[in-house]
Amino acid sequence: DLHDLRESELYGLNFTVSNGQLFDLPGGSAGLALGYELRQETMLQSPDVAGSTGDVIGSSTDNLTNAARKISALFAELNMPIFSSDNDVAGFHSLSLNLSARYEEFWTQDDSAAVPKIALKWQPFDDSFVIRGSWGQGYRQPSMYELYASGQTFSLTPINDPVKGINEPEQDVSTASSPQLKAEDSDNFSVGFVWTPNFASTDTSGLSFGMDYWSVKRNGNVTVDHQDVVDRAFKGETLLPGESVERDAQGNIVLVNGVFRNLGNENAEGIDIQASYFWVTENAGRWDIGLNASYLQKYEIQQFPAAPFFDYVGEMTDISFDNQTGDPSPGSGDGAYLPWRGVGFLRWGMGSMNASLQANYMDGFRDFKSEWDPGNPNDPAGFSQVDSLLTFDLSFSYNFFENSESWWGNTRITLNLVNILDTEPPSVVSWDNNST
Repeated sequence: DLHDLRESELYGLNFTVSNGQLFDLPGGSAGLALGYELRQETMLQSPDVAGSTGDVIGSSTDNLTNAARKISALFAELNMPIFSSDNDVAGFHSLSLNLSARYEEFWTQDDSAAVPKIALKWQPFDDSFVIRGSWGQGYRQPSMYELYASGQTFSLTPINDPVKGINEPEQDVSTASSPQLKAEDSDNFSVGFVWTPNFASTDTSGLSFGMDYWSVKRNGNVTVDHQDVVDRAFKGETLLPGESVERDAQGNIVLVNGVFRNLGNENAEGIDIQASYFWVTENAGRWDIGLNASYLQKYEIQQFPAAPFFDYVGEMTDISFDNQTGDPSPGSGDGAYLPWRGVGFLRWGMGSMNASLQANYMDGFRDFKSEWDPGNPNDPAGFSQVDSLLTFDLSFSYNFFENSESWWGNTRITLNLVNILDTEPPSVVSWDNNST
């Protein structure tokens, strides 16, 4: 039995002033909000002896962390209704623009970040068709564990040894925190539309369809690349404090020590789709049918600035690629970057009763068979396709004592049946590394 003590605290102070009628525009009054925020975060992680030594099957070592940090922020937002239905012109039934910015000072890390955002909403003809888009920048401050954890976390990872020419799928490695980490930064863009056609809209029915394209570029990801440590040591390059490659008397790698660094970059693109239709009957209640789906078009990951980008769509989340050859090495998990995900639904409501049937879809992905050969890593015989998964859920609820003013009024009883067909999930082998 593990006995760990883990505590976190957050103290915050914020101050905001706003004016909803800053100045007049053709579409209405512009509004402005300004604010200041001050936060202090603390974190204590205190594992017992078994956790700190890694003496637990299937677990890595756990470290003591006792740290605090202070952050202050300034933010502003300006909303401008340029056109509205009251004064629309040809091609501009309505148009609104939102501008915002945020600045954060990370006192403890001696780091700061400033990010803008622009959002646009445009109805060119009438209320039935909306075009929306946004562009902005973002950041993620490293976690307290990545910054201030004491000691080293030991685990296993695939390593290619350029000295011995050996590909070791489970090399002992360690990871240490780094107080010198900077905030990650990102650029994001999205554009899409929502169409509610007038010909399909009445007082008792309505059709809606929408689609959005999005793109996110993330830079300076906090990560540790043990293969990069080995490659730089092989080339004779200077390693950072805490980085090292330990070898035995025969020259075999016994341990690779890595440190969290702002190394990685990611590019992701996708499309979100939503469609729905409702109709109200005279004697059979209200019906809703719809679909929400996401398509992941690209998910590229670059482990460090000089490395190539590899696309992870349809691959396991913990797969690794050799930065020199592009050869894959299997992970040991069961998650993946799925091309498609979706939820379809049929809902019914009448009086106090409501019911719904929901379909949940998850796409398949590439898995590593037990026959996968490290000496021939791209041989198709070493891979299999994990099947997609489709499950159905059923829900029924009833409202008792509707509109009653007593304490038991509007009591609702709900029955949920998950995976009503008892569908088995697909098998994931992961080169026999998957312990579950």
